Amino acid sequence: MKTYDKIYNELLEVVPNGNTVIKVMEVLKRNGVVQGELTKPIEWIFNFNGGGWNTVRATNIEDAKKLVKTKYETLNPMYDTIRPSARADYESNMRNFD
Repeated sequence: MKTYDKIYNELLEVVPNGNTVIKVMEVLKRNGVVQGELTKPIEWIFNFNGGGWNTVRATNIEDAKKLVKTKYETLNPMYDTIRPSARADYESNMRNFD
């Protein structure tokens, strides 16, 4: 059986939305296809009130929110936008720099 991390990261490569990947992983866990949780930090992307975005690395959303608060609270992050950074999400944001 593949690890949670392996399946999760494979899904992030093909599913354009990180929140969808989280939901798919929950279904796979409930059905016994995969066990455990992430063991390696992933990139979580979020937006700031007034524009802009950044990322933090964590193994779960709770830790990601704590990191965002610790590092960026004075910049008014939008906590409800914290989500796993899927390839398409990241590429979309990076296009703004072209």
